[in-house]
Amino acid sequence: MNARRPSDSFIALNESVNETGFRNCPACGNPTPSVVCSHCGAQTVEYEAEVYEESREERFLRAIIARPTRLTYLFIGINLGMFALMWLAGGMSVTGANHFALVGFGAKENSLIEQGQYWRLVTSIFLHIGFLHLFFNNYALWIIGQEIEKLYGAARFAALYMMTGIVGSVASYYFYPDATSAGASGAIFGLFGALATFAFRGRSDIPDFIRKSILRRVFPLIAINLILSFSIKEIDKAAHIGGLIAGVALAVLIPYQRAEEKATPTVWRAIMVLCIAVILISFAAAFKNYDGPPLELSNLAASPTTQFLDYFQRMDDAQQALIDAHNTFAEAINKREEKADIKVILADVERGLGRLKNARGANEKSERFLERLTSLLNEQKKILEKFASANEKDWERTEADFKQFHQHYETFRNDYGDWIRELTGKRDGD
Repeated sequence: MNARRPSDSFIALNESVNETGFRNCPACGNPTPSVVCSHCGAQTVEYEAEVYEESREERFLRAIIARPTRLTYLFIGINLGMFALMWLAGGMSVTGANHFALVGFGAKENSLIEQGQYWRLVTSIFLHIGFLHLFFNNYALWIIGQEIEKLYGAARFAALYMMTGIVGSVASYYFYPDATSAGASGAIFGLFGALATFAFRGRSDIPDFIRKSILRRVFPLIAINLILSFSIKEIDKAAHIGGLIAGVALAVLIPYQRAEEKATPTVWRAIMVLCIAVILISFAAAFKNYDGPPLELSNLAASPTTQFLDYFQRMDDAQQALIDAHNTFAEAINKREEKADIKVILADVERGLGRLKNARGANEKSERFLERLTSLLNEQKKILEKFASANEKDWERTEADFKQFHQHYETFRNDYGDWIRELTGKRDGD
């Protein structure tokens, strides 16, 4: 290479161009029409810089393309596996999932996290609500996940994905406390943020055409997804924005894996092992605490809302039957009607018990409420049968039994109402 500084060479070359378009070779002084002297074969600094840039780009591309993307496929596989389990547990639709299955497998639910189930901040990253949610998130992960994993390497990609996903879950916990939420969107927004930051931070190291390509693609995608996040009410905006900010911040701190870096540093390998261990421990806790619907092949053809709605419809019908019997008997007690038609009142109770006979709770808590309401109806039935079989009516005793039953039912009604408000995300005063 010519020993002169590039600036001096460029000046010499520019000054040596004559009117015919020939240059005077700085090595031998003869006129030549190209950057490679036709007389002595000397190469100009321009030519050598161009060759160097091409070789640098080639080395970068070869190194990046050769890197595997196993973790991207692992994360997609976990998403698909958990989706299949949720489908078996409670059915699945295009845009919905069984609520009890969703919570059972580890969705973000503030009331349960506050009880110490912090693992939900991790498991919720790998759960999805319906086929569309699963498809779009996995497609985005397949595209940008592979790109980030090739640029940063598997170990640093694991750190970026998990940390941005957890930050998204934490943001949702604080800013959407009443929502049951799940999905990889927070982590995916984090990868978008990391990629955009990479294009700026690595601009002196990476080929210019790659940097420009990233910027042309990533900023419109971020803008479109943010617009969608704020346009659709059901979307958890806090998780998206939290993940995006975390991705930008982490990309400033975490260096990408350079082309010449053949071995991943031990510290990053250790972090990757830690990330995978956190995932395994979190799902082990989710399976240990699982109280969702049982897994059945028949659920593959079921709507996720069928069992959910059927349960509540049966509970409502049974409560209405209990109330009808309760009101009729209360009137008989108040009037001291010894000849009250108890058979009609008992028919209402039997109607309520019949509605609960084939009802199925979708989780442990729903089963407990089902058992409590069944017990109440049987208690009511026992009071009525006792009254009907007595030769002489003990009104005071009957009235005491009736009041005690009423207190039991009020306790149930309050507990059941609190649970419904918890499920629907509404709290007292909302």
